[in-house]
Amino acid sequence: MTSSRANGGGGTRPAYELSLPMTLAECHELDGEASAAGSVAYTVEGAPVFLRYDGVARLLAHRGAVTGFLGMLEEFYPDGLIRQWLDHFIHNPDEAIHSRLRSLVWRSFAVRPMERMRPIARKIAEEELDALSPGDVFDAFDAFSARVPLRVLGALMGIQDENTDELRSWIRDFWPVFLVTEPSAEVRARAERATEKLFEITDRLISERLENPGADLISELAQAERSGALTRFELQVMLSGLLFAGTDTTKSLIGLGLYLLSEHPDELEKLHHDPELAVPAVEEILRVSSPVPWVPRVATERIVCDEATLEPGTFFLLSLSAANLDPAAYSFPRRFDLSRKESPHLAFGRGHYFCLGAALARVEGQEMFRALAARGIRLGRLGDPPRWRRSTGFMEPSEAVRFEVLA
Repeated sequence: MTSSRANGGGGTRPAYELSLPMTLAECHELDGEASAAGSVAYTVEGAPVFLRYDGVARLLAHRGAVTGFLGMLEEFYPDGLIRQWLDHFIHNPDEAIHSRLRSLVWRSFAVRPMERMRPIARKIAEEELDALSPGDVFDAFDAFSARVPLRVLGALMGIQDENTDELRSWIRDFWPVFLVTEPSAEVRARAERATEKLFEITDRLISERLENPGADLISELAQAERSGALTRFELQVMLSGLLFAGTDTTKSLIGLGLYLLSEHPDELEKLHHDPELAVPAVEEILRVSSPVPWVPRVATERIVCDEATLEPGTFFLLSLSAANLDPAAYSFPRRFDLSRKESPHLAFGRGHYFCLGAALARVEGQEMFRALAARGIRLGRLGDPPRWRRSTGFMEPSEAVRFEVLA
């Protein structure tokens, strides 16, 4: 995506590095050094990166800063079904499209209806953890961390458990669509095929709910299609997007949480002694290791913030990871502390693009870590400290993050 550069310049400071795999400690070091040098850094390409809590929070909520996410992806998918999918995705820079689509689902994902999912999330988390035995080895970003959110979302949508394995395989192939790095021809072909299959599955589910509606999200949205509030294609895009976004980021929350707790045994002991600490634990996991480390934005009007002036059309990044470690907002910001009671983190964003699934993700994470604590499960990480790729816009492990169940 080509764009103008913000006024203010990068000076002689080193570029904000996003391309190299780094350990979590190295990610924290980079964010801390960049933020100490100034409130705005610049990527190798010259895009401004806002680093400090107040500025990032302000720009997240600014109506003149629209998502730049789809603009980055459209370069890699100039045509075909995926391009059509992107044009109708809820996370859209067109305010009218974004507001219309979001208005159809936000009530279903509000705190109160998501609390009604808590018993289901608890049951699923307990089932998955009860299947573990001492000596078992598993990948923190595969195994149950991937199954739990998909099973919970399936229950919300009225999808039977036996169908979630098929969905999971297609979601895995669909995942590269959201990575803001150029895919190979093979990856693009798999993603196109996965999109076709997800459309086939969602089309069948919608038709079934129109014929026999139930008390589930797909039935509710199918009635919105019947009333003309959205088209079948838009509904298929929405459902496939929810299946992806509602599973993969929560998978990362659980995986990163397992990693942090294994690296901080004193905090894990606190959780074992008081499973209700699962509630602040989820917030601290999200603060210390946001599953989405940065978000792209495009200015639609002139914006002055911190050290930069953004002219209309300027592409820029908001570093959620750096903002969540800002010493002006948090004391000892790199410390993983389940008893922390400071500023709310920015991992879910703010304003009109605030994460639609935040309440559900919290419920799933809380029930997973509460069940982990209640069972006294301890984990030992195998191998060297994992490295993470942040260039994709996600905290994506560059290799398997493997654990052994110790107790």
